Amino acid sequence: MSDGYTILLKLEIIMKINENDVINYLKDISLKNELIQKAAQCCLEYVKNWKIDDPDEYKHWFGYVKEEELSIEFKSHSFIFDNNHVDYVYIITTCEVFIDPHFRAVNYNFVSRLDGEIIDDYMT
Repeated sequence: MSDGYTILLKLEIIMKINENDVINYLKDISLKNELIQKAAQCCLEYVKNWKIDDPDEYKHWFGYVKEEELSIEFKSHSFIFDNNHVDYVYIITTCEVFIDPHFRAVNYNFVSRLDGEIIDDYMT
């Protein structure tokens, strides 16, 4: 199986792609793998587990707001193609978690390979 970097290099050689082609290719990967939907689902699961595993820290960040009252909104995708610590490319899908429409509590980061495989997730 080819990694995403190899695929992109092959596409560039074959198609002489430009910046818009790369962006459209990455958007297609996001849509095909439902990265935004998966990130939102995993974010909610992360928050639920956080409340169970460390209720004091949960209260610190979210107060007494129940997880079903939180609003999760897509913020961005980041394509990481060069990293000193790993030898593969990946996408970070970031969602903002709001306590109310005007107060963002945290960002949730969903890390996946180009085929949609989940690698990691974390809050910032």
